Amino acid sequence: MNTVKKIKENFLSLNIFSKLILSMSCCLMFVENATAQKRDRLVVNYLKKSKKFAFENKRDSTLFYLEKAEQQALGDPEELFRVYSRSGIYFFREEIKLDAARVYLKKMQALLPDIDDEVLKAKIYNKTGYFYSLDGDLGKAYQSFYEALKINLKEDSFLDANVLAVTYIRMGRLYAKQSMNEDALDFGKKAMKLIDDGENVDKVFVYRQVGWIYKRVGNYEKALKYFDTAAYHNEDKMNSEKEGKKIKAHRNNIVITRNFAEVYYETDEKVKALNLALQSLQDAKNAKIKNVDMSLYLLLSKLYNDRGDFDLALKNALEAYEIALLRDIPGKLLITTKQLQVVYENKGNKDLAYHYLQKYITAKRRVDKEEGKWEITKEKMRIAQLESDQKVQEIQADSEKARLSTLLITGALVMSIGFGFVFYKKRKAVFLQEIAKKEKAKSKIQQRLSEEKQKAIAKEEELKAYMNMLSEDSNIDVKDIGEVKKIQNELRRFKILTESDWTGFKSIFQNIYPDFFKNFKVKSMNYSQGDLKLAALIRLNFNTKEIAEILVISPGSVRKGKYRLRKKMDFESEEELQKFIYDL
Repeated sequence: MNTVKKIKENFLSLNIFSKLILSMSCCLMFVENATAQKRDRLVVNYLKKSKKFAFENKRDSTLFYLEKAEQQALGDPEELFRVYSRSGIYFFREEIKLDAARVYLKKMQALLPDIDDEVLKAKIYNKTGYFYSLDGDLGKAYQSFYEALKINLKEDSFLDANVLAVTYIRMGRLYAKQSMNEDALDFGKKAMKLIDDGENVDKVFVYRQVGWIYKRVGNYEKALKYFDTAAYHNEDKMNSEKEGKKIKAHRNNIVITRNFAEVYYETDEKVKALNLALQSLQDAKNAKIKNVDMSLYLLLSKLYNDRGDFDLALKNALEAYEIALLRDIPGKLLITTKQLQVVYENKGNKDLAYHYLQKYITAKRRVDKEEGKWEITKEKMRIAQLESDQKVQEIQADSEKARLSTLLITGALVMSIGFGFVFYKKRKAVFLQEIAKKEKAKSKIQQRLSEEKQKAIAKEEELKAYMNMLSEDSNIDVKDIGEVKKIQNELRRFKILTESDWTGFKSIFQNIYPDFFKNFKVKSMNYSQGDLKLAALIRLNFNTKEIAEILVISPGSVRKGKYRLRKKMDFESEEELQKFIYDL
């Protein structure tokens, strides 16, 4: 409240020019904010439409709205990040055009130098890391996630719970892929803890990804538990009225169903695994998802191969290989070429089995080369994790200090309350005395108001009696100068505050000038009640001071009223106005 008062005082102390400049600045800021909000709404709307059309497999419409969103977002790094992220994911998942996806990856990275918002920076590093992991470059993926981690933990606590949870999950997946199981699980547990610490954490994402980590390290019981929890939280989102949430929930449902199938395959419950894998594939087709995940086709190929249905095994293996080939990721090519080699051997086609064996060897060399680079990155990751753990411990230590400080403050507060109670008892007596004084003063004010009200009633009775006298004595010639003077003196005692006062005034006035108001209204079409009152008082030849007393306003207001009336009547001088009024 004091701040608002200070701002008001400072504003009032400024000269007129400074106030004008400040007001114009505020207006400009308002217009800029309104424009920015409108632009943000348009970007969100275009992205929603692009996502909807991508889900419906309408390529041209999707690309049209992505382009519109980018044009609208120019100049706003946060909105551009959302557009580039959505565009990159579309080209990677739906179009499987890696070059186009990498263009948007570079565009996202180019935003970083111009951004001050730390949370937005962390989001960009998370997304670029995700793109690198999809592209098979685990080293660069790790570096991006580590940058996001440093940003989020460099303050006394984390900046954004959901962004940090995403970082932990992505790093956990990287460690799991390299069989660094303890580290992977540690990151998964850190992400889980954030569900309790942060309100905005995406629970479906965290539970599903933690389940994937447990599946990867071979703890299938816990994997099923977390997939089940993810499915439970996803159920509510599938019934959402918002189109974007519903689309995301359907995609999540397809992936979670596949995750269940993968666990059942690993635990040798292959009938369950096949049913769930087919359900996941059917759900994807019903949702018109053009590019089903490669892992699902690979799983179906293994299941059909184990059942001896080699034709269906081959069909799904080729689907998986085609996706791996388009994305050109060594790890994916390695497992799909191996599956094709196995299926062709089972079908008795040794030539094609040998062909895919050669491709497998080529992919293995690429993987080995990548793993050589990865070994160096592993060490960096271990060092980084130690630094991260140390930072977390420091944050926890700071939290403990804060807790102790809170306890001390609470103790001091309890003591203060004790002393305050004694003080309150003394102040209460003084306060009651003050109330008694105020009640006494209030009683006096009410008495004065009552007296004033009685005076007003008496005045009104006097006015009525005078009006009755005028109506009864119809032979009085009000044009008689002496009688006019008498009436003028009576009107001079008037105070026109209410409509009733004005009605009484007019009744007396019309006994002198019966046609005045009618003539004024005919000759002055554009008038107000104030103009009518002022004209009547001028006709009675009252001066500015007398008019001010009757209307209970300042003389300055009377002068302004005369000036406005003169302008309305198009008179050059006050004398012209008076002549016009006297002639009515």
